[in-house]
Amino acid sequence: MFLPSRHAVTILSAMPTVRAIDDFLHRRIGVSYLRLSRERSIHERFRYALAVLNSLGLEDPTVLDVGCGSGMLLRHLASHRRHVASYTGIDLDATRLERRYRDVRIPHQFLDVDLDSDWRVPDNDFAWCSEVLEHLTDDCGVLRRIAASVRPGGHIVVTMPSLAQRERLASKLPWALDVSPIQDGGHVRAGYTSETLRALAADAGLEVLRIDVVSPRLDFEFVSRYRSPRGVMELIDRIPFSGAPSFELAAVPGSLARYISIAALLQRS
Repeated sequence: MFLPSRHAVTILSAMPTVRAIDDFLHRRIGVSYLRLSRERSIHERFRYALAVLNSLGLEDPTVLDVGCGSGMLLRHLASHRRHVASYTGIDLDATRLERRYRDVRIPHQFLDVDLDSDWRVPDNDFAWCSEVLEHLTDDCGVLRRIAASVRPGGHIVVTMPSLAQRERLASKLPWALDVSPIQDGGHVRAGYTSETLRALAADAGLEVLRIDVVSPRLDFEFVSRYRSPRGVMELIDRIPFSGAPSFELAAVPGSLARYISIAALLQRS
């Protein structure tokens, strides 16, 4: 029978306390705390989401967050955008987030949804799905369900790993192109290209309005994430060494190898 060490027991017993402190700081300090405590690429993606949402000129949009994870898009919306009619976050275990976001004034709900099931959350103006589809075997089926959950003329933004960037890193991190043959939480696809992303959108009946990129990284920044001690890795992560903007709208082909994520603005006809 396995018995955890005394050190491991101490950490495990402290986890509820750590979670409670994190929730408190999350609510009291908001995005400023999250920038310090979460990796930079997460916030770069949310800044991109806000920029796209603002560029669409939508008044009081209803927002659907597909594969919402820890729900941080809601915190960013509450901090940086005054007018949002409602927010819905869906994920396998999303209702646990209700307590964390009870202070947010935007009308919101979290729903426990298996993205592989036949779900629908209808009548949204804008849907966001970030770093999710590469984990799912039926990415097209999920994108079709997202399309069915926005109004005709509504917009969808997706982000996923850029295959060009992963291929560039493969000489330094050979596992960068590894995929899992089953849907076990890892990547079932190493990444996407402009062509595979456009084909995916077409299969889901969506129009691609624009291909973008998010999160620039020099090779050593990415490699250090996996080869440096934790404190050093976190320090490096906070410094934008590349000097490039955190996202590029209407990206040129060469950018696909310099940015972590490829993204697309899609529209339902």
